[in-house]
Amino acid sequence: MLIGERLTDLQEFGLIDETPAQVLARISCSVALADTLKGAALVQESVRETLAAKQEIFAQLEARSAWRDRRLMVLMAHQRLAPTF
Repeated sequence: MLIGERLTDLQEFGLIDETPAQVLARISCSVALADTLKGAALVQESVRETLAAKQEIFAQLEARSAWRDRRLMVLMAHQRLAPTF
């Protein structure tokens, strides 16, 4: 698993105090946005690089009040689109 390998690297360099297994136990993935947001503090957005796709995912996040009900950090992955807030 790619994440597990990177966590092992981080541990070897002294950058994490926990074992990779402890960190992996807190990471989950889901295809349903509502499930993904339950208890989340951080979301990594990585949808396809079109304005429509970016607008759709942020509309879905806002519709679920994800960042109004609690503090939720959303990281954007983009190569060509400049954010316009």
